[in-house]
Amino acid sequence: MRLDSEKLHVIASAPRTSENCRRVARALCAAMNDWPTENLTLVNAFIRELEACFSPLTFENIEAVASRINSATDAWKAEGLAVLLEAWGINDRHKTLNELLGELQRESANE
Repeated sequence: MRLDSEKLHVIASAPRTSENCRRVARALCAAMNDWPTENLTLVNAFIRELEACFSPLTFENIEAVASRINSATDAWKAEGLAVLLEAWGINDRHKTLNELLGELQRESANE
């Protein structure tokens, strides 16, 4: 399934979507919107941009990178990563962003 920002909005507002998947969809959509690359609408393109900066895409890595970003020069990246951290729930911190995305895709494919 090809996920884009429009599909993320649909998933985030669908009544049958689990709270976990709604949280991931909202965070991804907001982070993509805040990221400095213009017209970034495809989730896979966003993931590739993140992976070009650091990997693996874990809560801990994203949190560490976000804390080192100079907000004066890279405010959009700092905000995008801060919002992206909201994708993880308390019990999901051991998962990678790709694992959270896989869960989101599986659940949305069943609707």
